[in-house]
This record gives sequence, C-alpha cells and structure tokens, in this order.
Amino acid sequence: MKTGASASWRRQGDAKAFDPGAWEFQSRQFISSAKLLIQKYDEGRANPTFDTIMAMATAQFLAALALELIVKAYFLKLKLGKSELIYTHQVSDFCGENLLNADQRELLGRAERYVVWAGRYPTPRWDKEHKREEYDVASVFVDGQEHIDASDLPNSSSPGEVGKLFELHEYIQRAYRNATDA
Repeated sequence: MKTGASASWRRQGDAKAFDPGAWEFQSRQFISSAKLLIQKYDEGRANPTFDTIMAMATAQFLAALALELIVKAYFLKLKLGKSELIYTHQVSDFCGENLLNADQRELLGRAERYVVWAGRYPTPRWDKEHKREEYDVASVFVDGQEHIDASDLPNSSSPGEVGKLFELHEYIQRAYRNATDA
C-alpha cells in the first residue's frame, strides 16, 4: 500500500470486491435505469426524436450489463468458481449447469456481445478474423437485392429484445435471492 494511502478505503474495496450483494445492488441500479429509458422511448414513439430513439439502445445496453452483473452475483453467492473469474464480459458459463435453458443461454450470449459493442466500442472489433465473422449474418437475395433480418445483427436493439433481457434478469435475480450462500 502507498504511503499516505487510506487504509479504510482499501478495506472497503477488499470487502466489496467479491461481495455478491454489491454486484446484485449494481445490477438492480442498471435494470431500474433501463426501465426508465424504456418508458422514455415508449412516450416518444408517436413523435420520435434522437433522444427518444437512442433511449432504446441505451436501455438495452443497461439491461445487458445488469444481466451480466446479476449473473456474477449469482456466481459469487454460490461460489461456482474462483471469484477472480468474474472480470470478464463472457458470463454464459457462470450460471452452473441447470439454471438456464438453451434459449436463455443464447440470449445471455447476445447480451454479452451487446455489452462489448454498445458499451465499450463504438464500432465492431476488427483486429481478428473470428471477430469479423461475428459480422457475418444470414442473408437472402430477392430480385438481386440483399435482405437481412435486423434482429440477426449483433448490435441491434429492439423493444422485444429488451423485454427478453428484463425477463431473464428477473429470472436470474429470483434464483439469486432464493439461493443459499455456499
């Protein structure tokens, strides 16, 4: 520890770093904010502005981040692995074997990518071929015109996707609350 550094602040960091309650609290903060942004988006649908349109994308980012944090809280509470593993955005394996079904795992995987793309980088990561391959989405040509399903885009946002994130967050938060400390 540095000379003159606060020992009490360091102790607080030591206590909170792997405290599942701290991670769960932050998750609730982000999911609450996401819900407020969805309200703003819904209120602006009749007369959309840049702010109301962007509320959707930001709400989805916050919901995806909240989902990541509640998964980490669950992981820490049940001691499903070494605590230091939580410092990643790839959390699909942090729920144990039986908590999530295949559709929920897929949604969590999309949320992982959304946190990175929408929250960390304004453009896709383009330094490795496997990162570029994530940009490859299914398409069909009709009369010489390429068509893609916007929901296939890794960084697309929609009310339906946000709703699914809210539902999954609620499901994992309930599992977190019902879980006994390991």
